[in-house]
Amino acid sequence: MEDKTKEKLITLIQGREKLAELLGNESVEKVNLGKLKYTGVSEGRNVFDVEGERIEADEVGLRDLLSFSNVPAPFFNRCDDTLKDNIVKRFIASEDKVVKSILINDKTMTGVVSIETPYMNAVKIYDLVTEVIPEDALLQAQVNADRSWYWNFVTEDMANPPKDVNDITKGGISIEYKTPQRKYGGGDTFMPRYNVGGFLYRLVCTNGLITRTNEMETVKGNKEDDMIFEIKRLTALALKSVKEHDLKEFVRTAGVTIDDPSGWINRLAKEGKIKGALRDKLMDRVPSLAKPTTQYDLINLITSTANEQPFTSRRKLQQVAGTSLVANCRCPQCHSSLNGK
Repeated sequence: MEDKTKEKLITLIQGREKLAELLGNESVEKVNLGKLKYTGVSEGRNVFDVEGERIEADEVGLRDLLSFSNVPAPFFNRCDDTLKDNIVKRFIASEDKVVKSILINDKTMTGVVSIETPYMNAVKIYDLVTEVIPEDALLQAQVNADRSWYWNFVTEDMANPPKDVNDITKGGISIEYKTPQRKYGGGDTFMPRYNVGGFLYRLVCTNGLITRTNEMETVKGNKEDDMIFEIKRLTALALKSVKEHDLKEFVRTAGVTIDDPSGWINRLAKEGKIKGALRDKLMDRVPSLAKPTTQYDLINLITSTANEQPFTSRRKLQQVAGTSLVANCRCPQCHSSLNGK
């Protein structure tokens, strides 16, 4: 279940200690699945033997492992030990040359990734990012049950609307790790995704938005050295964009009147693929805004709604809000972007 709580800002040192406690021991081991054996259940977790080493599987690790067999984890968990053993032998360990990289955290299988994946421990990534950002930055962080996570770093770069010197927004970066979602029988080419974007944090209401491009920049690279370079490069690029463009553009929107605020919100929701109840919630809140309504008001409507949402929806809305700072030239009738972005 996703956490709906709003994380407090902490120091970089506190953030590293928290991260090391949760994910610091996670590493990668290359395993020949042909040597995998099912041995039973211990305290609700399925247990396997890999060439004499006992490894438990958590929910995500089991899901990834079973993706090779087309057997859903809920069904596997309802089977008796004999049937589970047969499933492993028949579908997972049937070829003795299939080698995968298994994520291990304290003798627990937490995932299965492609053997070519240059997976890096989260603490190492954190250290790379904090080499680039100012040491007095603060951190807003969350680690989910499936070990997906995000970090919002907030620096002292700031701006405020001309008419309200106390309405301060600070800039920084946001970096996110998305746990790969395997499809059953989907082959062996799935890799973790690390995304980097700019981040704006409005102090008065603790609303945040993610900017840089319509979508966060995805870290690319098939080698660890490539990933190290990309993480540092994208972090520096996002910080530069926030300082030179995004903060200024955000406060500028306080002077931009939107004559059709419902149409504006509806267009951004459509572009961001916000549908159903979440879109309706945004639309229902538009009439409560002050008149005349500014783009600044509408952006903050989106980010305040985001603060009430669980992890995935929150991040999605924050990116939609950030999109408006990049695609900032729009048709006055239909509100479609004229930026080509």
